[in-house]
Amino acid sequence: MTERSHVVSRRKALATPGECRSGSDPRVLIAAFSARYALGQLLDEMVRALSPRLNCCVLVPTNYAGKIPERDLFRVPCGISKIGGMLASINPVAHWKTVSAFLRADPDVVHVLAGEGYLWAISLVVAARLTRTPVVVTLHDPDPHPGNIFERLNAIVRRPVLALTETVHLFSSRHLERARQMARRAQLVVTPHGSLAGQFLRHRKCGVKREELVLFFGRIQQYKGIDVLLQAIPMLPATTRVAIAGPGTLDIRDRQLADALGERVELHNKFLDDTEVAVLMQRASVVALPYRHVTQSSVPAIAAAFGCRLVASALGNFVEEIPQLGGVVVKPGDPDALAAALAEAVAAGPVTLINSPSFDDLAASFVALYRSSARPGFHLSPAAEQGLSQ
Repeated sequence: MTERSHVVSRRKALATPGECRSGSDPRVLIAAFSARYALGQLLDEMVRALSPRLNCCVLVPTNYAGKIPERDLFRVPCGISKIGGMLASINPVAHWKTVSAFLRADPDVVHVLAGEGYLWAISLVVAARLTRTPVVVTLHDPDPHPGNIFERLNAIVRRPVLALTETVHLFSSRHLERARQMARRAQLVVTPHGSLAGQFLRHRKCGVKREELVLFFGRIQQYKGIDVLLQAIPMLPATTRVAIAGPGTLDIRDRQLADALGERVELHNKFLDDTEVAVLMQRASVVALPYRHVTQSSVPAIAAAFGCRLVASALGNFVEEIPQLGGVVVKPGDPDALAAALAEAVAAGPVTLINSPSFDDLAASFVALYRSSARPGFHLSPAAEQGLSQ
């Protein structure tokens, strides 16, 4: 008896993850080898929305600290730093745990939601192909962000993953052509990025007043143009301040620019919990996204749901999304253009609250994606059928 058939024969004896095996619903193994910060929030919201419709179990690194119940998780050793993660990625034990999780879950579909450029993803996809289990891979960034050596390495590692997958999922149609070049034999499917605003809106506080505040929110990285924002601030009215909020490291030049602005810069250089994010969004008049490179981001939909005006670089999905949310786009890397747009946005005041589709709204689309990808023989639950008919 093969190991897979042995595992399949004792399905009901498996103790973890607890919800992978109930009923006759299609079983989906969602793998997120990168599951911190925004990707962790994406994973949480997506699994929460899909769980009533599908049997979901989730493969995550050991540093995942999100909201999915532990009984539904398989964990892969990942180290506690980028270097540690690289060492863990060549550890045979970590790869065995990845394949073992796949065998125990016995899914009808594997969805690599995040981290397709990690070595563990190769082991998972190869195991799926050997057992004829369909694979969906979400491609977040067709091209790596500039200045990040780890993303460049990931872009190389993901080549065999994309070559072996049957379906590539994208959040935006703007990147279809580039995805076609990278995964020539896969079918391409576009389902929008669901809004993460709901998990922050529930933490709003009463009595928080809107201020003449420009907010940058997100992980601090060089390609996000924080230096451009800091150069634009002196060109704004003296009453306008900026808050920079998120984990990461400001480089020496950006730190000097921030220090020179004194009390006009409010720095929250850490991972913020949901309540802290909600309060900052309530205080801010404008959310700035002065990126030098971008595919898409969860920040615009969150900001719009709080009534913040948006000013962003005319790049990637921002070109379409920002105007739809009542914002404006400007030339990337141009502090003068950014300052002019920010001044106008602050003076205009808050916009009417705009709610983008949530993952609850998009769940039926993902169920349909899994249904079209899954191997024959499974049956959708009544809840899934109802979701597809809505």
